[in-house]
Amino acid sequence: MKGDFNMRLFFALNFDESTKNALMRVVDNLKEVTLSGNYTLRDNLHVTLAFLGERSNEELETIKKAMANIVCKPFTMVFSGVGSFTRGDIARLYWIGIESNPVLDALFSSVRKVLADAGIQLEEKEFVPHLTIGREIRLKDASVAGTIPIKVTPIRFTPKKISLMESTRENGKPLYTEIAKKNICYL
Repeated sequence: MKGDFNMRLFFALNFDESTKNALMRVVDNLKEVTLSGNYTLRDNLHVTLAFLGERSNEELETIKKAMANIVCKPFTMVFSGVGSFTRGDIARLYWIGIESNPVLDALFSSVRKVLADAGIQLEEKEFVPHLTIGREIRLKDASVAGTIPIKVTPIRFTPKKISLMESTRENGKPLYTEIAKKNICYL
C-alpha cells in the first residue's frame, strides 16, 4: 500500500428500523441471562458479506467502481436460532443464525469475484452467515455454558441494498459508516 490514508472496510447488509427492533429484542434477552459482555450496538447491527481490512484511498476508488458489477437477485433472509463460538474457557461470542439461502450464498460469491477481478485480494474464508449479538459473554449460570439460554422467533428481512462500510472507533466504541451502496433491484 502507498503512504496515503488507510480505511478499515467491509461489505454489509444493513437493516431497516423494524428489523433492528426485532434483533435488539434478542440482544436484550441475551443481556438478561448474562453477567457481562460486549453487546452489539443497535446502529452496528449488520451481516458482513466481505471483510476487506485496511485499504488505501486508491483501493477505495477501485472497490467503489467494482461494486457496480456485483450481481444480486431480490431475496429474503430469515434469522432463526442462536449459537455461540467458544473463545477461551468462559468468554463466548453469541450470534443469531441465518437460514440457508442460495441467493445470499450467490451474493457472497459475486462480491468476492468482483473484488478479485478488480485486483482486491481477500482472506480465503468460508461464508457462515450470522449476526453477531455479543462478544466476551459471561453467563449468570455457568452450569449452562455450552448451551444457548435464549430462543429466537424467526425474523424475516428483505435487503434493499449492499453497503460498503467504513469501521472506525469513537470513544472506544466501534462506529460503522456507509460510504457507498448498490441497490438491489426489485421488479
